[in-house]
Amino acid sequence: NPAFCRVAGYAPGEIRSLSPENLEAPGSRDIVARLDHAETRNEMTRVTTMVSRSDGTVFQADCTIAPILDPVHDGMHLVCVMRDLTEDLRVQEPAS
Repeated sequence: NPAFCRVAGYAPGEIRSLSPENLEAPGSRDIVARLDHAETRNEMTRVTTMVSRSDGTVFQADCTIAPILDPVHDGMHLVCVMRDLTEDLRVQEPAS
């Protein structure tokens, strides 16, 4: 969506061609496993992970992943709501 594109620095056309693996920063928790979990168990799941921006920088995000059943097409879609934690973490840092 446009808000994620702004935060992560990707153009809408560019983001459509990327898989979740391309967005997750190296060494972070596996968001793909959480997507699989939501789909196979048909239940909502959460994960905190590091996301890569288009410029190579990363940010920590809280992700809630929920399945949405499509009874008309007998299928499922996954919706991921991602919240950038950058400002929350900055405020929590002890003053030096």
